[in-house]
Amino acid sequence: VKGAVEHDVPWHTYSFLYCLTDKEVKRDAALFFNTVYDQGHWPLFWVLDMEAEWGAPDKDVPKLAEEFEAELRYLASKNGPGNIRVAAYVAQQKYYDWALDYDHYAYMWIPGYGEKNKPKMRCDMWQYTSTGSLPGIGGNVDLNVLMGTKPLSFFTGR
Repeated sequence: VKGAVEHDVPWHTYSFLYCLTDKEVKRDAALFFNTVYDQGHWPLFWVLDMEAEWGAPDKDVPKLAEEFEAELRYLASKNGPGNIRVAAYVAQQKYYDWALDYDHYAYMWIPGYGEKNKPKMRCDMWQYTSTGSLPGIGGNVDLNVLMGTKPLSFFTGR
């Protein structure tokens, strides 16, 4: 965060969802919010990262995701920037099983590595590799491509 702010780089933040109970939802949303809050800067988007390894029963995922977002929004309105924009990163193989209200999110981001795993469902961004490379960055990096109708400026705030 510090480096992004120093170099005027727009950024988003995300949190893996592991919560399985209402108590864990509140705890994990607070941890996510407070970790960002402690940095003293606010992201353009807060992303709920819902992976296949979450462990929540498929039928419970919509409720847990909704509760997590509600708690995050409550904390932001009480202690932070007020209204926040929340996006979703959703495991491609669970997209239909979870049947979330995908239109509710500011944007949909779907991982699927390799051309054969290009998303067939509507999404705004596709993460197509976790083993990409970029000049100036050591090691593997995730790479993404825009898939929907939102322009790059939507994601960068510029």
